[in-house]
Amino acid sequence: MTNFSVGGMMNKHQGKDKVVVVLGATGTGKSRLAIDLATRFGVEVINSDKLQFYKGLDIVTNKVKSVAIKYECCFLWMDVAIPVLHSCVSNRVDQMVDSGLVEEGKAFFDPKIRDYDYGIRRAIGVPEMDEFSRSDGLVDGETRAKLFKAAIDEIKINTCKLACRQVEKILRMREEFGWKIHRLNTTKIFLRRGGDANEAWEKLVLESSTNIVARFICKENIDPKSTSFHLQRKHRSEIDCI
Repeated sequence: MTNFSVGGMMNKHQGKDKVVVVLGATGTGKSRLAIDLATRFGVEVINSDKLQFYKGLDIVTNKVKSVAIKYECCFLWMDVAIPVLHSCVSNRVDQMVDSGLVEEGKAFFDPKIRDYDYGIRRAIGVPEMDEFSRSDGLVDGETRAKLFKAAIDEIKINTCKLACRQVEKILRMREEFGWKIHRLNTTKIFLRRGGDANEAWEKLVLESSTNIVARFICKENIDPKSTSFHLQRKHRSEIDCI
């Protein structure tokens, strides 16, 4: 399932309400783009996650199709080369640990429960910490450290696997279902730092997406291939899934 941010736009002309959907694998900058676009166009942002909204249903099921039918949609795909994304995911998990991932996970730990198949307990970062959490007060410091490292490594691996699955589903939406999706290649941004990264963001992502959305609002017919890099069909082995 791909997390996405949605900016709702009321169609000033007759017809369906307009919605801009920003989608992509985890950690690709969807929230940043949604906020930037919402600021420019003065619209509402809704951040929707599979666990919050779909209750386990796949994004490629009829539920999403019904949304596409109800609204006139413009899809923006935040795409990052998989090897680069994996590196960024690893760094992001480390930052989450520094920001209190372990402490936050304690709120969901219950020694009487081992079922992580339902609700928020399914989220990556919760089940991986189970063994580490259960070891509290039962093992020495060295063993605890090893369990902690193993848990963090597993979180990174599972997050990378999730990113691969998300990319595959986006490709399926575009290639099998024929959805018109505008691809924004953000790889160069992730390879830069500081001011250079911000400059690249403005030029490569925000400027392009702003033009696409502006034309969408004005009801121009936009060909995704003319506003993004054409991406041939990829198989799992071609995007280095774990």
